[in-house]
Amino acid sequence: MCVEAGQEHIRGKALRIPFATATGASENGEMSVEVTNLSAAKMHSVRNERHESVLVAMRQVQGWLQDSEASLLMTAVTHALGALPGNPAVVEVGSFCGRSTVVLGSTVKALDTNTMVYAIDPHEGVVGGADVGVELLPSSLATCQRNISANGLSDKVEIISKCSYEVLWDKPIGFLFIDGLHDYANIRRDFRHFEPWLLPGAYIAFHDYDEGHAGVTKFVNELLAEPHYQRADCAASIIVLKLASYEPR
Repeated sequence: MCVEAGQEHIRGKALRIPFATATGASENGEMSVEVTNLSAAKMHSVRNERHESVLVAMRQVQGWLQDSEASLLMTAVTHALGALPGNPAVVEVGSFCGRSTVVLGSTVKALDTNTMVYAIDPHEGVVGGADVGVELLPSSLATCQRNISANGLSDKVEIISKCSYEVLWDKPIGFLFIDGLHDYANIRRDFRHFEPWLLPGAYIAFHDYDEGHAGVTKFVNELLAEPHYQRADCAASIIVLKLASYEPR
């Protein structure tokens, strides 16, 4: 699935985000961007100098995240942390061996903020979902820990070996990545558990938003029907939403 015309894009030259202001063209023709809290230099560092090195590190970790999906995660996290006040948390639900965790942690570290990535996964070896079938694998906890340590991210990533709904949460969230069990009930539970802590302007990414994962697609489409969630961008099977506002249920 892809981004439809008229939607906000958070990648490329057609950058239309309410918290950024184009200030002029650089030598390569791309627009430079001013953001709150983070300088354009840091944005440039993540997008260019660090980009390929993050992808190289990611490719060494077992998992399913594609390069284009990783690039979108990097960009979305950078925009979120550049726009939102303070140092809101980056939360990942579903880490497996740490492939996407390395991407998120490396991005946060390159931005040189006090933000932490909280990687939440029970690491019980259960992957898939009721919609697509469940596969039982060995525990991924030790592997995830090694991958985070090997990439020098132990100071930026906190691994929480629990199910999402077991986590007692009390921090504002600027970016939420939902990539746990891929069926409707689990996707919904993972998201709703953290939803009250999303800041207005936060980004939410969902993995496996495609025809092969009916539960993911159904739940995301339900969110998009709600007035305070907007579709921001999409790459391969990752879709990114933006929270315009939030009213407690």
